[in-house]
Amino acid sequence: MKFGAAWVLGAAVFLGLGCSDGLEVEPNVDAGSGPDSGAAACANGLIRGPYGCEPRVAASCPIGARPALFQDECAPVGPAQCPDGFTKIEGAWGCHPILAQDCPAGARAQLGQGSCVPVGWHSCPSGFSPAADGWGCEAVLPQPRCDEGQRDVLGSTRCLPIGDCAAPLPAEVTRFVDPNRAEDATHHHTITAAIRAAAPGEVIGVEAGDYAEEGLQIDKPLRLLGRCTDRVRLSGTGTVPGIGVSGVDAELSGLTLIGHRPGLLVANGAQVNLHSLQLTTPVTAGILVLHAGTKATIGEVRIDRPSALGQTPGVGVQVQRGGRAELNNVQVEGSSGYGLVALESGSVLTATRAVLRDVRWLGPGGAGGQAVIVGQGARAHLADSVIRGADRGGLAVNGGHLTVHGLELSDAGRNRPRDAAAVNANTGGVIELLEVRIARSRGVGAGAFDGGARLFAKRTVIVDGELGGMGLGLGVVVQGNVEVNFSDVAILRQPSAAIAAYNGRLEVQASLLGPGSSPNSSALIADGTQIVASDVELYSPSEGAYNLDVRGARARAVISRAILRRGPSAVFDGAELQLSESAVLDSWDVGFFVGNSLEGQRHDSRLVLRDSHLARNISSNDPGSGGGIFFADQSRGVVEGCTFQDNNTESISVAAEASLELKRSVLLGTLRGVDGKKGMALHVWGRAQVEDVAFLANAGGGLVLRGTGSATISGSLFHQNRLLGVFSDYEAKLRVERSAVLHTAGVADPRTTDGFGMGALVGGDAVFRETLVQANRFSGLALGSARRPQSQVRVEACVIRDTLSDGTAYGHGLASGPSAVRVQGSYLLDNKKVGLAFVGATALVGATVIAGNLVGTHVQDGTVLRDLAAAPEQLTTLEAIFTADALFLENGSKVGVGELPLPPPIDPELGPERPRPGS
Repeated sequence: MKFGAAWVLGAAVFLGLGCSDGLEVEPNVDAGSGPDSGAAACANGLIRGPYGCEPRVAASCPIGARPALFQDECAPVGPAQCPDGFTKIEGAWGCHPILAQDCPAGARAQLGQGSCVPVGWHSCPSGFSPAADGWGCEAVLPQPRCDEGQRDVLGSTRCLPIGDCAAPLPAEVTRFVDPNRAEDATHHHTITAAIRAAAPGEVIGVEAGDYAEEGLQIDKPLRLLGRCTDRVRLSGTGTVPGIGVSGVDAELSGLTLIGHRPGLLVANGAQVNLHSLQLTTPVTAGILVLHAGTKATIGEVRIDRPSALGQTPGVGVQVQRGGRAELNNVQVEGSSGYGLVALESGSVLTATRAVLRDVRWLGPGGAGGQAVIVGQGARAHLADSVIRGADRGGLAVNGGHLTVHGLELSDAGRNRPRDAAAVNANTGGVIELLEVRIARSRGVGAGAFDGGARLFAKRTVIVDGELGGMGLGLGVVVQGNVEVNFSDVAILRQPSAAIAAYNGRLEVQASLLGPGSSPNSSALIADGTQIVASDVELYSPSEGAYNLDVRGARARAVISRAILRRGPSAVFDGAELQLSESAVLDSWDVGFFVGNSLEGQRHDSRLVLRDSHLARNISSNDPGSGGGIFFADQSRGVVEGCTFQDNNTESISVAAEASLELKRSVLLGTLRGVDGKKGMALHVWGRAQVEDVAFLANAGGGLVLRGTGSATISGSLFHQNRLLGVFSDYEAKLRVERSAVLHTAGVADPRTTDGFGMGALVGGDAVFRETLVQANRFSGLALGSARRPQSQVRVEACVIRDTLSDGTAYGHGLASGPSAVRVQGSYLLDNKKVGLAFVGATALVGATVIAGNLVGTHVQDGTVLRDLAAAPEQLTTLEAIFTADALFLENGSKVGVGELPLPPPIDPELGPERPRPGS
């Protein structure tokens, strides 16, 4: 090929020789058939074609693969396979989740299930019925409350008497107390006298009457049976116990004890059966059980209004110093202090079908207000019971161990100005909840606080939290050196957060978390916490609320098979989140924000996202919002095996000083914002490494590299993106290799960039290697800009072919404005307008085939064409040098003349940067 020593093509007069865009052509002096068909076999990776030896490329590839340059085969791109619970997107690339939509109360979605699955407490025991809101079970009790002499019975809406007043005393009574009958050897006017006179093992029957007695001591085996609680009443002065049983077997029933301190004292190894009793206004305790070996079996007992003595709180039943109490159908009403208490090592309290109501706090500086207390070393078990109204909380364990199976706990913390916790594990305490409903707690629903406390919950519901005096409205709090494990739990409608974890360790499985409708609430907040979660659904019902907020340099969350809906999620302030096999859907803003919560902070927050689906994350009212993931300054990301579909504005955005590794993924159908801008699948200001990724049908473009960022792209596919395939601007560094950019096609619009396969502008440094650029509209590769500084570009072993014109002035294979371009070992084939166009550019073209184009090459705006035998050591500005091994074959013309219309400048302002979310 000979051009002569030098020649210049200026703005010649257009002669109108049949080119609709004004481009003139010289005679087709290099027209021909190319290398002879009988020539030697083509080198490896090439195949004989119309222009001699051309690169091998598969004619077509199935979904999930891209044409591999210099091969007949298609190379896989995007996710290799769908994880369990996901399926291929029909007729498209990538995977989407199989899950139910709009589950009713009491159910949640689960990946892999097309129908909803139950969550929380959903099998109600006897005495309970499904809650009116559909979440958990509520106790069936009389309304209004029962009068004295009657008791609540779970499962009945009627009040029942405590004992049968119409029944005669049992036949086995051997000694009688009756103030209306004359005394004799077996009949007495006082209970004190009967006890004193009775022999061990006797049965004492007490007839109806009011007995002003206290301090009764039972120190020998006896049975003391009153006719019924409504008719046998013992009154005290509040200074000594009503009845004390010490070291013997005894039975007490049919009595009402009023105003004693305590009502009943069981101690020193006594074995006592207490049933059908009423204890009214006891001082400090209704029933006190002391010492190892002591056991009280308590049934059908009502304890009314235990009162405090000074700052010593009242208690319904207290077990201490190794004692043991077994309660069944016990009611504690209106205690000024606590309901049930187990203290000290070896003490054991069990309660079945207990009813505890209105446990009161003693006021500022005082204790009380908690329904159940388990202290250091003590153990307690609560089953099929109800707690309604406890000023400070329902369950509190300080160093002890409490298990609960079947409990309604409602309205805790309602009458205390500070925050309260309905369930509180503290100072090494352990609480195990099974089938529990916690409702309308003021402050905190359940928490584990410091000192190695542990909290476990299964098949439990925590709903309708209320703001406390300090502004907290949390379903669960994890704080300090604690461990919390939840399984099959629903935590909903909390003003601040479903779970807030500060340090400690949290595990959650098969659960549903959703805050209330308050702005700035979250489903899960983790600050400095270690989190392991699987098979969970998190959602935020209102704008301003987060699904997941992981923050703090010590925070690390590993979450799998999660569903995150409606609210955005965030990784802040040096935290790390690993999320796998999950779905992030329908956020009111970005699916994930990764960075820092406040300006000026420098923390390397990190998100690792694998085998997941992010779709339809769209802002409803912010033009610059929406998108899959936004990596803010200093953040890091690893995204592998994921599908991004129909997200708003950007599927992934990487800010300056942030970095991303993106592998085996699909970015599909990114939408423009409500302001009509962006629509970019991947927008990079920082650093990105992209490998085996498919960018498909995005409304703005595939990958946009900006500022001083850098991106390396390998083994990827850009297909049918609306405006751009790959684009770099400013002083960015771009490297694209072993990729394919196909069918980029926009609608002509002078305000925007339309249909560019690849581009590198304004001072960038770009390398394109072994990449197929085919059937793009307007330009396969667009380089340089009238703005300075110039771009430095290398094009090596690439194929740029079949660029379309669609009746417009454009359709160039490579069109370069001011830039320095080196093209080596490449192919410019069958482009509808110009193969290589250099406008104010500096270029070197060697070992390259330019064939089948309307015009082989074109220069203007001062660029001079030269041919040399070999490449010079340095390029001369505004020279386009072709070495001897550059071949022009069967072009309409080798060189175009006249003024070449170029596409409008690529708009570097594709939309404003995303505003930084607040903390």
